[in-house]
Amino acid sequence: MDKIIDKLYGLQLNIDNYPLGISNKENMEKEYGIYYILQNNLLGENKDLFLRYVKLNDERRSEELRAAYENGFKTAIKLILEGISE
Repeated sequence: MDKIIDKLYGLQLNIDNYPLGISNKENMEKEYGIYYILQNNLLGENKDLFLRYVKLNDERRSEELRAAYENGFKTAIKLILEGISE
């Protein structure tokens, strides 16, 4: 079942970079603005450290999104099966 969920999640990512939606576009734009300011103003070791942080943060976020998608999918299947059995 996990392989099916992985394929469905991959398809959803191809359609929408934010499979669980964007709750606040204004805040997302502010976040990106701050990111670019920091990226352009940091130098040397601080810039490398910041970029490592961003990469780790992106990896964690991706894992959390996939886990949330999987949990939602499995919950939906359970609800459907419970509805059928009643």
